[in-house]
Amino acid sequence: MEIVAAPARPRIVRPVLRNIGNVSGRNRSASQRPCTSKPKRDSSCEQSTGTIEKENSSSVRQSFARKPPTAQSAKTKPGKKGLPPIPAAKGGCSTSLPPEQNALPDISTRKFIELKRWYCTPRPQHPKACGITSLVGCWNYLCSQMGHGTLSPLAPEQALTILGYDRDISKIPFGQFTGNKMILKWFGMLCEHFGVKGRGSIFWKRDVTSDPSEDLLGKYMEGVRNPKKAFIYHCHNHYCTPIGYEVTPNDPALGYAELGQLNISECEPWIIIGETSRKQPAMHVVKWKDVVADIMCKDLYFYNIRERFKGMQIKRERSGNNHCFMLLEILD
Repeated sequence: MEIVAAPARPRIVRPVLRNIGNVSGRNRSASQRPCTSKPKRDSSCEQSTGTIEKENSSSVRQSFARKPPTAQSAKTKPGKKGLPPIPAAKGGCSTSLPPEQNALPDISTRKFIELKRWYCTPRPQHPKACGITSLVGCWNYLCSQMGHGTLSPLAPEQALTILGYDRDISKIPFGQFTGNKMILKWFGMLCEHFGVKGRGSIFWKRDVTSDPSEDLLGKYMEGVRNPKKAFIYHCHNHYCTPIGYEVTPNDPALGYAELGQLNISECEPWIIIGETSRKQPAMHVVKWKDVVADIMCKDLYFYNIRERFKGMQIKRERSGNNHCFMLLEILD
């Protein structure tokens, strides 16, 4: 039996493709294959292109460069969109006063505080010793070198020794005997001891003085500016020393007006009071009408000027209203 061999299959030789990054590139033609070699650049074209780039960059730099201000732009500043330009201020911020009012207003005519009165107010006080403490503060302002006098400053303890109280000041029951008449008597005794000619009196008290509150306000404003006068205010269970005032107009357009240009009926007067107790603020600024309400209270009613938020209150029993302003003066 003869065995016949099968014919051999032809061998297919596949070309090896190089520098092709993906399979889809196998079917590309040679013209479509990416070229890895860099093309040669024409030197003449490169030279002309560099010149154009330099010219373009220089024009861009010139367009973004800060231009010097012209005479027209220096006069005005650009405003918001749709608004006229804002004129530039000359020499800083412009004043709100009209050009015809070049003189500065004298605000001190309606805003005044005597710092020496505050400096002479002793703080803190001994328990329930507000009467003698306020008196010593007024004395030092009127007669000592701390104020407008020539004597040495006087301490409350020294004043009590002169007045005949030799025991410990913390053990003296001031609340049992301190009153308006006693304070005026103490002031007279101090004047006699130091050889000073002075006088103490009731400046304002209900059923004692008949002057209206508007006239008393003017006298107070004049007196608190006088270095030879001092006030003591007897309020609810306390004595304190007024040291200044402010007259506030109701119209905001009159914020810099002088006192002579205002109608007092269209203003809100305030008084500034120095405090001796460490449990209270160093100063009280209260409305004059609140002081009027305090001093003019009828019996069974009282008004605490240091706790005004409580309003008008009612006493448990009748005791009268001894609240007042006392005036201490040094006579020539």
